[in-house]
Parts: sequence; structure tokens; C-alpha cells
Amino acid sequence: MTIWFQNPGELDIRGATIMGLHAKEGDHPVGFFGTGLKYAIAVLLRTGHEVVIHSGETEYSFTTIQESFRNEQVDLICMQQDQEPLRELGFTTDLGKNWEVWQAYRELRSNAQDEGGRVETGAPAPTKGTTLIAVTGTGIQTAHAKRADYFIESSPMLDLSTVHVHKQPGLAMFYRGINVGPHGKIGLFTYNMIANGRLTEDRTMANTWQFGRAIGEGLAQYCEDERFLRKVLTAPRDSFEAGCILFDTADSTDEFIALVTKLGKQGRLTNQSAKSMVEREVAETLDPEACKLTATELTQLKRAKDFCNFGGFPVQNYPIIPVEVLPGGALGLARNETIFVARNCFGQGTKQVAACLIEEWAHLAHGFSDESRNFQNWLFDRLVSAIEDRRGEPV
Repeated sequence: MTIWFQNPGELDIRGATIMGLHAKEGDHPVGFFGTGLKYAIAVLLRTGHEVVIHSGETEYSFTTIQESFRNEQVDLICMQQDQEPLRELGFTTDLGKNWEVWQAYRELRSNAQDEGGRVETGAPAPTKGTTLIAVTGTGIQTAHAKRADYFIESSPMLDLSTVHVHKQPGLAMFYRGINVGPHGKIGLFTYNMIANGRLTEDRTMANTWQFGRAIGEGLAQYCEDERFLRKVLTAPRDSFEAGCILFDTADSTDEFIALVTKLGKQGRLTNQSAKSMVEREVAETLDPEACKLTATELTQLKRAKDFCNFGGFPVQNYPIIPVEVLPGGALGLARNETIFVARNCFGQGTKQVAACLIEEWAHLAHGFSDESRNFQNWLFDRLVSAIEDRRGEPV
């Protein structure tokens, strides 16, 4: 079967042949037309598909020729315009070598969506003023049949400005209707991020926390369905709703705060970020008293601050106040743009003081909540980056 991707306007074929060229129409394009198109062509040819582009009435067909490079065989991508001789392009089928066919399908369909085009299984005739990309093969046929896994096709049950909520259970993040990667947990619902976000060039969400924050903002500011909010806030502890939705930076309505507080007092609240919200509300009523440190403790604090700054954690950007005790025996607390450190933290050593400062700084600087997957991901990312810096090369 041939799948046809039809876009208005005639493609400048250089967008399919020259690396680094891309041009998208519309105010909020999702794709990387040009870069992604070359990736898609390489993936499809590598997996045995036929690829033909009609820009207006001009036909461009793509194929490969095998060449030897440093004693290895590589498949160079070539293009033929109408009946002219083959033209060797500047990339091989190794471009996008980790992509699968469904990702190439997603790329081409996303480009069509960005440009106001459509996808067909018939055989539309090439015409002036349009671009047709024809892909033939079983892989693309399978991807088209499973398109609901890669594109949102249902109507949202809730429109919350920053996010649309769909009633089917979810396993993936969707950005403006397109699957941009798994979120790692089973969700009670499927969430489609509408707010501006940043994608990597292979069309995955650059940072999963921006997805969680967009949902949190939508729920905290715009959701008036209390029954739905209860389901989200009391979802199973291993669910996406409990571990990945973030409310730390949301301007919450009074009704939302009241519901979160009520569920927290009942012990039913499972969302970690919402728990932190309740803890902050409680902490706002507290007024920890500053204490005077001993000479040894002052030395510990100075060494810990110097260590954090050397490691790229500018904890000194916030006031650091030592206090006798904190609620619940906590070692540290981030509140009102201030880092509070409990005296018992110093008794556990300078290394613990530094760890406490880094954690509370991260809460203030990045809005991460305690015990959240996003905080964990950020910490591991910083750890890997530190090892890369020590090695002097990336992983």
C-alpha cells in the first residue's frame, strides 16, 4: 500500500537534500520540516520502502547506491529528478539510525499537519501548487493503521488552556496532538500539552518536567470539575498522575488549594507535588527562628557553600538561615526565596549540609517537589554531566 502525504505549496527540493535547511509555515509549527524530512527519507529507504516526492508536477524519486568507505559498505542516498541522471546526496541511510518506521510516519504526517495538509491512502494526482510525498511499503502501512498511537484523534473531555485531557488511559506524552515520547507510567487519562514547549530534533519532549508543569497549571488554574480533580489527586501511587504532575509553579485557585488541603488532611492525597503544596501552606504559617552557629558549624557552612558553588549550584543566590528545628524533623526547608537549614543537619557532617543546600536550592531555582520523578531525573542528569566533565568527553 502507498501512503500519500499531501501539503499545500510546492516543496523547494533543497529542503530534502541539504542538511540544516528547514522552513515551516504557520504560527506554531511542531515539526522540523527539512531536517525531519531527510531523517524520514533515510529511515524509509533503509527499511525497504519506496519514496517519491512530487513538488507540483515535478517528480523526485529516491534510492540508494552502495559505496565503500574506510573498508565498510555504506548506502548513499541518491535522488532522480524526472528522467535526469541520479544525483548523489550528502547523507546515508545511517541518518536517524535509531529511528523506526513509525517515527518516519509521524514526521511526515506532522509536517502535513503543520502545513494544513492531509494524509491519504488513495492515489491523488500531482498538481501545481501542492506537494505529494508517496511512501510504499508494509512498514508505513502498519504505522498508518496504528496512527492513533502517535496522534490524538479523539475530542478532549476537558480543555484546560495549557492542556487537553482525553478519557483514554495514557502511556505517552502528547504535544499538540503528537506523541513525543513515553512518560514511563500508566496514566488514568491521556494528556495533550497545548502550551508552548521545547522538543528535541527527533521530536521528543526535551524535558519531561515541562509536560508535568503544563498539566499542573491547567488543573490548578482552569479545572472546575471537582470530581475529576479528586480522581487525579488520589490516583494510585504508581500512576502518572501521582508521580509526574507538577503544581509547584502553578497559580492555583482558592477552590483548588482548599480541595488539596482537604484531601491532604484526610490522608488521601497521592500526588507528591500536591503534598508539597500542602506542606508549603503549613510552612507559611511557621516562623523558624534563626540560631547562632558555633565556630565549627560556621566553618561547615562556608565549606558547604564553596563546594556547592564549585559544583555549579549557586546556593549563595538565596539567603541561608540556620534554625534550631524545622517541622517534622526536616534538615532543610525552601520557603519565601530563602533556604533554612536545621541545626541537626550540621551534626551529620559537612557533606550532609552541602546536600541539603543543593536540594533546597533546586526547589527554589527549578520548582522541583520532593520525592518526584522529575526531581530524580534532574539529579541523575546532573550526575551524568559531572562524570562527562571529569572524563572530558560526552557519553
